Amino acid sequence: MRSFLMILTMLISAMLTSALVARTGPSSVPCVYTCPLKDTVGHTLNADDESNNPINCHYKDGGLCKYSKTTGSVTFDQDNGHCPSKAVCSTVTRRAALPQSPRRNVARQVDAGELKLRKRGKRSV
Repeated sequence: MRSFLMILTMLISAMLTSALVARTGPSSVPCVYTCPLKDTVGHTLNADDESNNPINCHYKDGGLCKYSKTTGSVTFDQDNGHCPSKAVCSTVTRRAALPQSPRRNVARQVDAGELKLRKRGKRSV
């Protein structure tokens, strides 16, 4: 009976511990792949076309590298094997929130005294 209780306690504590561990899911920040500025031997980027899938990257030595727009991996290497293995991931940043007023959104109470004075003034005229 003791061993059963001990095993049950260990199982419950293991389940609770695993439930408390934070799990990292996929990033909610989208990644936009762009051409690397240089190939692996240092030739600079001459021209690029990132509007289509695959992304076309032309380097100064005449090399052409094509990358998948969704994964960023090389799909075509016409740069004698000098294409970087992955395109550059540029994350899109969100706009900052608009500044909020430091005042609280509370309805102000109307001072009825001023209204009574105005009303009295109109009667006397």
